[in-house]
Amino acid sequence: MELNDEVPAGGIERLAWFMRHTSAARGVDMYAIEVEGLTASEWAELTDRNRSTVSRNYRRGNEEIVKKQEVERRKRQQEEDSKI
Repeated sequence: MELNDEVPAGGIERLAWFMRHTSAARGVDMYAIEVEGLTASEWAELTDRNRSTVSRNYRRGNEEIVKKQEVERRKRQQEEDSKI
């Protein structure tokens, strides 16, 4: 699955997508916040971690995904431009 393919709506597929495109820790934190609807504080308390660690993982995971999407977009644009 490419990064710009449709993101699975939920469940284990969504968790796997987050983990595949970031890291295991970031993927799990993103899943807990985005899919399960927990706040960073709630998830940190449930996992006995610091809220700032969870928030940082979530933020960096999102940044990583956006960056990879932009790289793929540029690559596709270059391929299209080279066909002209």
